[in-house]
Amino acid sequence: MKKEFGMLVLSSILLLVGCNVHQESSQKDENSSTEQLSMQPKQEAKESIIWFSENNEVQLTPKTKVSDGFSGVTVAVNNMEKEFNWRFTTITEPQVYYTDITGDGKKEAVVIINTGRGTGLTIDEVHVLNSENLSEINVQPFEEIISDHFESKITKKGENLNIQVVVQGTEQHVNVVALDPHVEQEHLNFGGVVYYKLDNQKLTVVLGASVGVSPQYVGDVYITYQFDEAKNEFLAHQMKFVPLNS
Repeated sequence: MKKEFGMLVLSSILLLVGCNVHQESSQKDENSSTEQLSMQPKQEAKESIIWFSENNEVQLTPKTKVSDGFSGVTVAVNNMEKEFNWRFTTITEPQVYYTDITGDGKKEAVVIINTGRGTGLTIDEVHVLNSENLSEINVQPFEEIISDHFESKITKKGENLNIQVVVQGTEQHVNVVALDPHVEQEHLNFGGVVYYKLDNQKLTVVLGASVGVSPQYVGDVYITYQFDEAKNEFLAHQMKFVPLNS
């Protein structure tokens, strides 16, 4: 059953990477695996800007320089390369890995990029590629995970907020003083802090849980993914909520 939860409106306060950028090619091939972008003035990135995995197995080369980062990349693995229309800032450097996170004995290319940043806000994006053909393996979106597996209810008494959280059957209560006395919401917000990390061949994401338009963070949700071979997708496996005052 889907459960309601608050999502932050980020467009007015994030440093978002430019929209509608077009990477034109001198040749147009209908069967090309290159993902096309829409038109916008551009400047080709310097060839010297390249990010590598630890032992240089994966190479990430940006295509087009925009005001606050890059639009479009080329990923090269095992003498193959493919272009993607990923857009990202360089306030946080891309993280590039080459490791087996599906558990099939074959290594994947994993790229974590930052797509926006502002005061109290930082948004990561993760991409997992099959190293044999550079096809992208889906990672379950955090919005879907929160909707399916996380419940919250906020009760306000004056400036005090009592927050009830239920995650994977575990109920917790958090009491905080609202920094904004006019805050009015029934559920926790997500989307202001989205931080992916790869540790010991396990993919996790940390989500900031907040109240208010100018986010006041009250806790973090930790989600560990597990690869589902039948669906060829990384799905939420373990979750926990950690209050900031714990």
